[in-house]
Amino acid sequence: MYVLNEGWFYTSTFTSSVAFNTCTVFIFYSFIKLQNPAMIWRAAKSSPALLYKAKFIARLCALPSKTGTDFVVCSKCGKVYLDEVVHFFTSCDALNTKRTLFWDSVVDEFPVIFSTWLHNLDDDELTVTILGKAPDVALISEAEYLDFLCVVIKAWYTTTDQYNERVHVG
Repeated sequence: MYVLNEGWFYTSTFTSSVAFNTCTVFIFYSFIKLQNPAMIWRAAKSSPALLYKAKFIARLCALPSKTGTDFVVCSKCGKVYLDEVVHFFTSCDALNTKRTLFWDSVVDEFPVIFSTWLHNLDDDELTVTILGKAPDVALISEAEYLDFLCVVIKAWYTTTDQYNERVHVG
C-alpha cells in the first residue's frame, strides 16, 4: 500500500514501514532513466534464451577488480593469480578446452581484424572486452559487438557450475 503524505512516500509490508522522501525517489528515477543498461544485458536481450545465461557474466562485471598484491592459488589449476576474473577468462588451465572453443567461435564468426585485435590485448583489457565493459571497440559496429557478447554468454555459461563458488556468484 502506498500513501503520499506531505512529501513522504510510505510503503507497508506486513509489519514494517519504510519511508522515502518523494524528492529523493524522483531524483533517483530521473538518474536511472539516463543510464543505458550494461552491454551484456543489451546483448542478452536480443535472445530471450540468453537472459538467464547472462546473469553469471553480469555478476562478474559487478565484482570489484583486485588492485592489491595478495596472491591466491587457484583450486582448479594450481596457478597463482591476483584477479580471479582475469584468471578465469585468460589463464586457468582447467578451462583450456572451453577457452579454445571460445576462440574458435570468435575466429569463425567475426572479421579476422577483430579476432587478431582481441588476441593482441593484454589479459586485463581482454577481460574488460569480454565482460562488455570495453569503452570503444572501433573495429566492429555496436551490433557486431553485441553479437560478440552473445558468443561470450553462450561459450562461458556452461563453465559456471564449476566456477560459481570460486568467484562468489550464483
